[in-house]
Amino acid sequence: MRAIRWTLNHPIAVFTTVATLGILAAASFAVISVELSPPSELPELRLGVQWPGASAFTVESAVTRPLESLVQQLDHVTSIRSQTREGHAEIAVQFDSKANIDLLEVELNERVHPLYETMPQGVLWPVIQRSVPEELADLAGFLSYRLYGDRKPGELREFAEARIQKALLAVAGIKDVQLEGGKPLELVIEIDGSAATSAGLASEDIAAFQRQLSGGKASLGTLWDAGTAKKVRFDGGYDNLETLKRMPVGAVAVHLGHIARIYWDAPDDFSRIRINGKNSVLITIEKYPGVDLLETSAAVKAALASAMQDAPPGIGLVKELDKGEDLEKELAKIGNRSFLAVLFIAAIVVFTYKRVSATLLIWGTILLVLAYTVGLLHLAGMTLNVLTLAGMTVGYGLSVDNSVVVYDSVQRHLTTGGGSAQQRILAGVAGVLRPLLASNLTTVGALLPVFFLSQTLQLYFKPVALALGATVLFSFLVSCLLLPSLMLVLDQRRESAA
Repeated sequence: MRAIRWTLNHPIAVFTTVATLGILAAASFAVISVELSPPSELPELRLGVQWPGASAFTVESAVTRPLESLVQQLDHVTSIRSQTREGHAEIAVQFDSKANIDLLEVELNERVHPLYETMPQGVLWPVIQRSVPEELADLAGFLSYRLYGDRKPGELREFAEARIQKALLAVAGIKDVQLEGGKPLELVIEIDGSAATSAGLASEDIAAFQRQLSGGKASLGTLWDAGTAKKVRFDGGYDNLETLKRMPVGAVAVHLGHIARIYWDAPDDFSRIRINGKNSVLITIEKYPGVDLLETSAAVKAALASAMQDAPPGIGLVKELDKGEDLEKELAKIGNRSFLAVLFIAAIVVFTYKRVSATLLIWGTILLVLAYTVGLLHLAGMTLNVLTLAGMTVGYGLSVDNSVVVYDSVQRHLTTGGGSAQQRILAGVAGVLRPLLASNLTTVGALLPVFFLSQTLQLYFKPVALALGATVLFSFLVSCLLLPSLMLVLDQRRESAA
């Protein structure tokens, strides 16, 4: 009660403080990031390794166990789970809440490289990914396009890598740009068996040369068979084909160009998707968590338009997924429905109290509460998304209750009580203070168990709990400290006018 009495005695100081904080909080609307979902990455990394043709027992002994020993050396590891099957191994590493996943992902990549060099021939490079709950995976999408044209899939991919991928990675907020389809061009060495035999080369010489090109790690493809021409694909970085043609093969040092045809070619895809009878390549764009979805989407579209300005004839882009447009539609729906709700509740307040001033007071305090909540979310590094908006929506109804209860009690004491206006307002707030305090603290207390849930469940409930709890607390403070001061000033002005 002392705090309420102080606000009634110093209304100018209260209004100045509230207005200053309100302006700062309202400015958060312009800078807070807007997303469809909250950052949904778990403190978990997954390693996927493929070894085509190897049995589950072989994969476990040569791949899974060494990788398990490797990840145990990382900091903040809480558990390691692995699953091994024929030709594939997957390891899930969970970390505690203090772990910096970005740094751990970089460290894991650095540690995997020397271990991979010791793995058997045929093991593919481990793929490291972050874990996202399946329920939030659909909400975490961003943008995807298909590049199509009257070209081979490999040529489309080459254009996408050279022009589109580089342009998009330069956009602020873009984390990764992945291409699917149209496998990258590979170096093809088509060995003429007859020419190799005539030059005095044996199949062992060709096999040794293959290991030389691949650094002794992986097979280049089908080994040369005497008397026939075999294609050997190689994904190494030999950009100068003339240099490769002069490379010596075997003990007799025959130049490779004398026994083989060397050229770049696109490998066959496992699957292809065509658009209007034309080949296509999927471009999937991923942004960093917490980056404004709408602003980043606009920047990406501008970069795409610039990259496609002088594209060869017959090559075009078609949109497959745009969560920015989905978010704009959802925000428009929320805005329209909120506006109708405001009109409906305002009509009820006007009908009940027969005063426009009552409506303005109640809705002014509610808007102030929402501004404070958004400002707090921004300071906490959170975003406006479906979960935080859900919490604010529930808290919005409770804010109306708090303001209406305080206004009604104060108004009754002003019209029927005795003593000065300040004493009557103080009595009106005192009559509802304890039940309001108990109900609001009960609501906030019911949200506290959310912070003791598992890290996975906190992804769903923590944003809602924080937004709802902040709205409820701000609503209680504004209703009990600011609203009575506003009503006192209005009452004094009415008496002066009378």
